[in-house]
Amino acid sequence: MAKLKKIGYGYVFLLFFVLSLTSASYRLEIDPPMENENNSLDLEAPNLRTSDYWDDVSHIWVDGNWSDAATLDWIQDGAGTWNDPYRIENLTMNVGNTGSGIYIANTTEYFIIKNCTIYLSGTAPYDAAIRLFNATNGIIESCDLNNNWMGINLDESDNITIRDNNIYENIQMGIRVYKSDENRIYDNLVTDDGIYGIFLNAGADENRIYENTITKNTGTTYGYGIFFSASCKRNTIHSNEISQNKQGIRLRQYCSDNVFTENNLKGNSLYGVVLFNNSGYLCENNTFLKNYFETTGGVNVVDNGTDNKWDNGEIGNYWHDYEGKDEDDDGIGDDPYAISGTANAIDNYPIWDDGDEKKEKDDTDDEGPAIPGFPFGFLMGIMSLSVLGLIMLRKFKK
Repeated sequence: MAKLKKIGYGYVFLLFFVLSLTSASYRLEIDPPMENENNSLDLEAPNLRTSDYWDDVSHIWVDGNWSDAATLDWIQDGAGTWNDPYRIENLTMNVGNTGSGIYIANTTEYFIIKNCTIYLSGTAPYDAAIRLFNATNGIIESCDLNNNWMGINLDESDNITIRDNNIYENIQMGIRVYKSDENRIYDNLVTDDGIYGIFLNAGADENRIYENTITKNTGTTYGYGIFFSASCKRNTIHSNEISQNKQGIRLRQYCSDNVFTENNLKGNSLYGVVLFNNSGYLCENNTFLKNYFETTGGVNVVDNGTDNKWDNGEIGNYWHDYEGKDEDDDGIGDDPYAISGTANAIDNYPIWDDGDEKKEKDDTDDEGPAIPGFPFGFLMGIMSLSVLGLIMLRKFKK
């Protein structure tokens, strides 16, 4: 009998030990260590310098030769390669209303401009806090650019990444992309700039602009979130917050084959999007899908172009002033949405939910409430085994 008692006690102990291990392993599975975007542990960086670590620099000029500039204290020497770029960082620059703060030209070497505060550039047509001319393979990140003629001027420069910057209160525009291709502009705040938040011009092609907040660019007469002019083609604009500008997006002069998806165009006072016909220079074959349009007191879209697409045969865009219904509750309005403009364009599949969906009872309603964070069926099985173990133990005691 004593041996049976020991077996019973051992059974119960083993049961609860297994349960503890299972709970612990499940908890570890749902609460992994915090990781950053590079899938490495997010450890605190030592000796992080503020943007004003160097505060007595007004201009940096690099024209085709990094070797001389790299001897300066505020430019970290590198090899100009992808894994060892030249670095300009931790600067506060008062440009003194003359020229551009950082000017880099005629180079294909890799470089990074990071964690810099730059203000009061000159007001000549091309002046900016940061101007790149005929440069490639650069990154501009985590900078604060304000009260300049332009925040960033990409002038015939390709393969540049602009990310995670605050660009605000510049006189003309936040970012200019002129004859520049295959650049990436993302995760930036572009706000309260004079006329243009982001301005693409003169054949700026195949750029990606995404996940930016572009807001309150109103100017005195004009104010655009993103402006396309003069044959800008095959650009991708997606997942941006483009709000509280006078016009959200404007295209003119042969801007074609651009794709706009999942942008939030809300609270722009005059227009959400305008496709402009300038003396026969039509904007054509642009695609707009899954965008949100809610213009405050103005017009969502004016399409004066040709062959622009507002749906793909299955889904279109959300229009806050849509007056149709969704009788079959499939999330698509039953009637098309008519778009203003000479193109007589139509969104045949407007995104819409009229709120009349009736929830039908299904077989899962009687299964009882789920327990968050733990499989209900597995828990019931453990409880059943525990009860069985206690019954066996009581029998052993008798």
